[in-house]
Amino acid sequence: MKKTHSLPVLFTLFCLGFAFDSQAQRKQYVAKNSTVKLDFATKAGSIVGENQSATSALNPKTGQMLFTVPVQAFKFKRAIVQKYFNYPGLVYSKKYPFIKFKGKIVDFARIKLRKKREYAIVIEGELTMRGVTRSIKATGQLKTGRKEIVGFAQFNIPDISKYGL
Repeated sequence: MKKTHSLPVLFTLFCLGFAFDSQAQRKQYVAKNSTVKLDFATKAGSIVGENQSATSALNPKTGQMLFTVPVQAFKFKRAIVQKYFNYPGLVYSKKYPFIKFKGKIVDFARIKLRKKREYAIVIEGELTMRGVTRSIKATGQLKTGRKEIVGFAQFNIPDISKYGL
């Protein structure tokens, strides 16, 4: 019997703020406190975890982005989930300490970072979990302004077993 898991919302990824400084030609914006939410849909119900220790980076010229999420920093409401989440049968954080996303915002040239606006965006890239890398695409929102960039994207993974879970 094949074991399948549904993970309808992997990350509420990209909830981040980049503080602007006075440099107009900054090479990269980095946030070390990005929030990532994990929502496993199981037969017994939803298991939700949150991580506020993700590092994210955005290249303001190309729209290239990178997220590095420390697996052990996820916090769950139920203690039993917290205990077993990092074990070898699940995420196995000792062997695979990070979840990574490397990709880009599609059609980034249309986005004006210094103007106060909200954009619908498409993100494409590669998500790596447990040493398995797969292409992924998501839609989201990007709010820009004079002092910060805030974004939200939801990555859906219908078959988490493709990542060795």
